[in-house]
Amino acid sequence: MKKNALTLFCFFALFFTFYAQGNDSLDDYLDMAAVFKESFEYDKAESVLEKAILDNGEPKARSFLARIKFLNAEPEKALRLFKSVKNKSWLDYFYLGLIYEDLGNNKSAILNYKKSLDHKTSSITFFRLGRINLKNKDYNKAAKYFRDTIKLDPSFRIAYYYLGLSLCEVDNFKQAYRYLSKAINFYPKNKKVLRSLNLVKADIELSH
Repeated sequence: MKKNALTLFCFFALFFTFYAQGNDSLDDYLDMAAVFKESFEYDKAESVLEKAILDNGEPKARSFLARIKFLNAEPEKALRLFKSVKNKSWLDYFYLGLIYEDLGNNKSAILNYKKSLDHKTSSITFFRLGRINLKNKDYNKAAKYFRDTIKLDPSFRIAYYYLGLSLCEVDNFKQAYRYLSKAINFYPKNKKVLRSLNLVKADIELSH
């Protein structure tokens, strides 16, 4: 209830800025779209951004609208919008990676994640590259990206689990145990993590 009230307050405050004062700058549009995005009202955010593009034609508005389209389960529309954005940011390339992953095109996803890293080093980008390589059964590459994720952001908890899985697949059981032990501390009630840890324990015992 409080959240809805806050959303309405922000909406009417921005509405007054737009129409009562006649100020329809790009920043105003983006602020209003951000309010709707934070309250998961993606259709309303889309409407605001589409008006921003008509009135301003700004790449920043196109980029924001593309992200909203993706979050609103419209990956094809998001992709078309991103393709029209020039001078893409690291976040644009990251979202393109997410879109291509969602569409099952892992090759293009990897390409865009790497372009994102060329602009800015990001733990979430390293993590997505790790997940794709793990899915592709390229376990050494996956382990590298999960290590990069943890090195950049030690609080990225789920990366410890996936690093443990990747190391297990290349028979590096001691290192796998190390990271899965950390993962179980983060997720003590998670059955998948516990099962993986127990399997690694068994493999270590068998190797002695």
